[in-house]
Amino acid sequence: MGASPAYAMLRAASVLISVALAFEPVVIKIPETSQATSDAMTAWGKAMGKTMVYCKDTPGFIVNRVFVPFLLNCIKLVDEGIASKEDIDCAIKLGLGHPMGPLELVDHVGLDTLAFVSQEWCKAYPDMPEFNRPPLLDKMVAEGKFGHKNGEGFYKYKL
Repeated sequence: MGASPAYAMLRAASVLISVALAFEPVVIKIPETSQATSDAMTAWGKAMGKTMVYCKDTPGFIVNRVFVPFLLNCIKLVDEGIASKEDIDCAIKLGLGHPMGPLELVDHVGLDTLAFVSQEWCKAYPDMPEFNRPPLLDKMVAEGKFGHKNGEGFYKYKL
């Protein structure tokens, strides 16, 4: 979901800011946001030593808008038999310098969580096929394979 539906629920907010622990804060300026509020949020973030990034209101903002389809495509590669989970994770770690492979990350986040996010984005934005879930993701979730949180996803874990 973008920031506008959340704004409608809050009604008193003049700016919404998305802060993820692994990423820098994103200031999302929606039509109801004044320039003064946007400037105040920027100053607040800079005072905390953060680099602020700016984004229009869009599903997933910047990082998730790029990364969720990336994760879904990695699952599609396994689903289509293009490459093994191990080869995909190895290729991304070595080729892109990621500390964790995408399927390891999906296990960490939770397959059920990724499936839910994808489902909600598909409902809200049916014209964006990049959010469509691969059948393998639905199959694994239906089998109770949620990832690290319950011991099995793409990999097995000791709880």
